[in-house]
Amino acid sequence: MKQKESWDFQDGSAEKWVENAKQGDSEAFGRIYSLFFKKIYCYLYYRCLHRETAEDLTSQVFLRALEKLSTFRAGEGTFSAWMYGIAHNALVDFYRSRVRTLD
Repeated sequence: MKQKESWDFQDGSAEKWVENAKQGDSEAFGRIYSLFFKKIYCYLYYRCLHRETAEDLTSQVFLRALEKLSTFRAGEGTFSAWMYGIAHNALVDFYRSRVRTLD
């Protein structure tokens, strides 16, 4: 039986990987990317219903997460909530830019 991966990393490993990634450990961020990619992609895809757009937005989310990793505070919420917040903001920005181009 396949063991279910913990999305919120209740064992504390997410915070460890985040701290390592903050110190410049690209392998730690790669592990975070591997674990979060599918969920972030699906979150975005089911809200825009366009594969290429979801792929682009997912790339933007991970780039933004890497750039702003130093702002994540483990005591203020889960890393998954932080990632979903970035994804939500990327989606809002995408739709705002579409409205502007339609005007």
